[in-house]
Amino acid sequence: MANFELAYKTTAGHEGGYVIDTNGYEAYRGINREYNPTWAGWAIIDSYKQNYPNRKIPQFTIFNNPTLDQLAMQNAKAKYWDVLHGDEIISQGFANFLYDFHYASGALAVQKLQSLLGVTVDGGLGPKTLAALNAALKKDLKGFYDKFWNVRMAFNETLRGTKYIPESWWPGVKERLESYKNSIADEIGAIASTAVSTVKKKSGLIVGIILLILFIAVTIYLLHLKRVKHDSHH
Repeated sequence: MANFELAYKTTAGHEGGYVIDTNGYEAYRGINREYNPTWAGWAIIDSYKQNYPNRKIPQFTIFNNPTLDQLAMQNAKAKYWDVLHGDEIISQGFANFLYDFHYASGALAVQKLQSLLGVTVDGGLGPKTLAALNAALKKDLKGFYDKFWNVRMAFNETLRGTKYIPESWWPGVKERLESYKNSIADEIGAIASTAVSTVKKKSGLIVGIILLILFIAVTIYLLHLKRVKHDSHH
């Protein structure tokens, strides 16, 4: 099952520090003040403003503050991981990508997933969506992952050049998605290795059974010959 801290670490590497977004709102580590006005981290950030001219924090500033980091992680887990039932997703690589999509685009990420799975599209990842997702991942991890990756890329391309993804942001957005292109490579390798190992074990078992059958057949034949020889002397 997937682990939140691994997913968080990957996404945090793509989320900058303090910024003023295109709508004039503050954001820190991807937490937008417009949508998260009560986040406890804002009090800490506001306290830093007195250290800067005109109380303006430079763009992309990252504060070395363990408490702030912890608050950001707690917010991410509660709002973007737990609601995905991330701990119950069977693929770490897929969970990383879905979480990152959800962190960037909210419930729309789940809607896109549900549409691809062919389940009710309501933006909430409940038991039915989770079961359908894990079934799809078990059936064809790489195939389903690639389809979902393409869905997200296509969605982001529709936003290119808008206020949501200004043209100047596009190289970074594209780089972010490209970094997830092979996030399940290790899992695919592990699956292939397990499959080869299983085949070898089964092959070994089959060979053993064949040898046993041959041994029994030869033993029966030799006993038969011995009996025939014995009968010929009487």
